[in-house]
Amino acid sequence: MIRFFQKKSFVTFAIFGILFGGTQIAHAGTTSTGTERYILSFSNDDDVQGESNGLRNKGIKIHQTYTQGFKGVVGDFTTAQINDLKKNPKFLFAEKDSPVYATAITDPATVQSAATWGLDRIDQRSLPLSNSYSYTSNGQGVTAYVIDTGILASHEEFTGRVAVGNTQISDGNGTTDCNGHGTHVAGTIGGRNYGVAKGVTLVPVRVLDCSGSGFTSGVIAGINWVISNHVSGPAVANISLGGGLSTALNNAVQALIADGIVVAVAAGNDNRNACSYSPASAPNAITVGATGSTDARASFSNFGTCLDIFAPGVGITSSVIASNVATDVYSGTSMATPHVAGAAALLLKVNPTATPLEIRNALVNSSTCGAVTSSGTGSPNKLLATSTAGASVVCSAPAAPSTPIVTSPRSRTLSIGVSTTNNGGVAIQSFTIKIWSARNATSAATTLYGTYTCLSTSLTATCTITAASNGRGNLPAGFYAASAIAVNGVGASTESAKSAIIQVR
Repeated sequence: MIRFFQKKSFVTFAIFGILFGGTQIAHAGTTSTGTERYILSFSNDDDVQGESNGLRNKGIKIHQTYTQGFKGVVGDFTTAQINDLKKNPKFLFAEKDSPVYATAITDPATVQSAATWGLDRIDQRSLPLSNSYSYTSNGQGVTAYVIDTGILASHEEFTGRVAVGNTQISDGNGTTDCNGHGTHVAGTIGGRNYGVAKGVTLVPVRVLDCSGSGFTSGVIAGINWVISNHVSGPAVANISLGGGLSTALNNAVQALIADGIVVAVAAGNDNRNACSYSPASAPNAITVGATGSTDARASFSNFGTCLDIFAPGVGITSSVIASNVATDVYSGTSMATPHVAGAAALLLKVNPTATPLEIRNALVNSSTCGAVTSSGTGSPNKLLATSTAGASVVCSAPAAPSTPIVTSPRSRTLSIGVSTTNNGGVAIQSFTIKIWSARNATSAATTLYGTYTCLSTSLTATCTITAASNGRGNLPAGFYAASAIAVNGVGASTESAKSAIIQVR
């Protein structure tokens, strides 16, 4: 099952914990006949309907056949039937239809006074906030597909800019939001007061029900609807939801991008590696982590190399469904993602023929680098900035440290002095020290004895390897050299030259 990545009033919705850190649902697609619902993919995309018909003729219940975008079949299968399918040379893979949830933990410049802090933050490079939001484009002429719980079209934030969409939920509500998550997301993308791109046309694609939950198959069907029905012209899709790792869902997102639509996806709210979830791990989507008003990574935000950028996602005010004027404060990577989708719409307004890759690169390359504290292992230290934020500060990994100076101040210890001349424009976080052993004072030190982390925010540091820091007791008597790597919020430097060999007695 899929879920959205939102936290309301800083408390995770109960449904949100089902996948990210809560109780795992056991086979949510299990039927009373002992079968389970699977998504199947075949190599002969052009005849997926034929594969579907063949399965149906065998008495297998088929729920959906995808003939556009991601091409595949959704049906109820026993384990034996899945194993039998593997004998078909055209069969690629089958995955269980898992739960998903919403993820709520150059015109003259216009200045919006008393802007929400999220809007305020993305139009400037550094703190403190200016209590305003400046923009030179409003995204008019760009279509934003909100793949979520629907949109309350009558809300005053949207002023007639909600177009006809699609629903994959059969509860009689059509595309009208009965949860609130999608309306909040839409308000941040394009609300007249709370939106980044205040002139976009919003299209609800309802794939999550009133509780904010759905299935991977429904999200794929919604994505395929967008591919088949999107209007001509520049477009962006916002997917503030997620579930477990899904090749099928990632492939569907890729098909959407290949169709020319910029896709922003939520990283997830489990304080874990985003590469373990979908669509956060979709390779060519813009994967968004969340920050708070002090530029620290939100405690719930997923992180890692699958992230592309961070955006405001804590305490975000936007439209909700209690009335046509109602607002509320939500937190989550669900709230960060529409800031990025809105910023993409602003770029598409002035660059309508730009490709999704060009928009992604423009957003990442123009972001504010090095601003996010505690960004998480492997995360790019990039904070969303719109075109009015001013020139980007050029940030890079630090310069390689100079050759370390190594001494042995007392028995079985090493003291390593390290320094770098340039932090790359971002504060140093640590030095990685590598200790190499040699056979004697004149031989090469080629055997790696150990690697150590020396925390430092300075361009220089002195790191001492003792019995305690070694973790293996005192250093053995012998001959050693050291090399060093400097690390900042952007990345790691190249490795320094090795020091002269010193004897430890």
